[in-house]
Amino acid sequence: MKPTWTARLIAAGLCASLVFAAGCGSDESSGGGKAEKGQISKVSMVSSVWVGTAPFVIAHAEGLDRDNGIDLDIKTIEEFKDITSALGSGRADVGYSVGPGQALTMRQAEIPIKIIMVGDVSVGGDQILTGNDDIQSAEDLKGRSVGIETATTGYPMLVHALREAGLSLDDIKKVELTASQAAVALQTDRVDAAYTFEPYVSQARKEGFRTVYKAGDEPGIISDLLVASEDFLDKEPDNAVAVLKTWQAGLDYIRERPKKAYKVVADELGFPPKEVSTFFDPDVLEFYDIPAAAEYLETEFSNLLPTFVSVVNDTPDAPRDLSDEDAQATVDSGPLQEAASLQSGE
Repeated sequence: MKPTWTARLIAAGLCASLVFAAGCGSDESSGGGKAEKGQISKVSMVSSVWVGTAPFVIAHAEGLDRDNGIDLDIKTIEEFKDITSALGSGRADVGYSVGPGQALTMRQAEIPIKIIMVGDVSVGGDQILTGNDDIQSAEDLKGRSVGIETATTGYPMLVHALREAGLSLDDIKKVELTASQAAVALQTDRVDAAYTFEPYVSQARKEGFRTVYKAGDEPGIISDLLVASEDFLDKEPDNAVAVLKTWQAGLDYIRERPKKAYKVVADELGFPPKEVSTFFDPDVLEFYDIPAAAEYLETEFSNLLPTFVSVVNDTPDAPRDLSDEDAQATVDSGPLQEAASLQSGE
């Protein structure tokens, strides 16, 4: 019997102490509010092994986070539910590569977090793949087994793709499967189709698997959010802004020194060095700098929120229904607006 979404959220607080035994976000590592001049505050972050995290990873590796007064302690994980675990247990201050559906599900479960930035939007970096010749579109997924980890950013994309095809989750056989397991599951015929993301997309396509649906088919359906615990925002507002400035510093580094940046990403995240540059192709992923992120959060993202709300409300065993207003209250654009003002010199 597969664990329900509610069960996973209940278990989140229990497993976090095992997964994040280093104590990220604990009192010992917390910055404790506004840092004095010259003082470095530790900020704990949890993220998936995903190329979208690159600006943060590069900034930390090159010391750009310390230039902004923080030491960004990044823990990368394979399973998205562990991001919920870390934030829900208070062992992480911020989380990146959090999908809109995952963020709103945390809101449903009354985990006190806020969405403070949309950092990147997937174009071709997230895909539903198949090796079955009888599956050419989402309509052909009816009655088929489809692998996906419910806690991923890809879950809303799958639901949306099915809805566009006149189907629902009841029309497929959903198999709980992480993105890293997708290629093997397809090769062994464990599933007929599976959701995954880069670098696994490129690896699977080299094995001959084809695209059924990709994120760019509905712009914005998959985006990576930076979320922060409300406690962190209340107690360390300056450090929250520093995290956003660190993102911008890492993004600038990628644009100014791409070859060196790609090497850092390969070294830090374990991606194949020869393939890293392809992950930054605008046909794969679109990054937002601070001004663009501020605008996107209040426009396109707000327009997509009702779609995400309907997805999480339809999730089996959802703790409670969210209203559009409740979802909008999860968004806090204050730190991003302050970071944008600081960048423009206002």
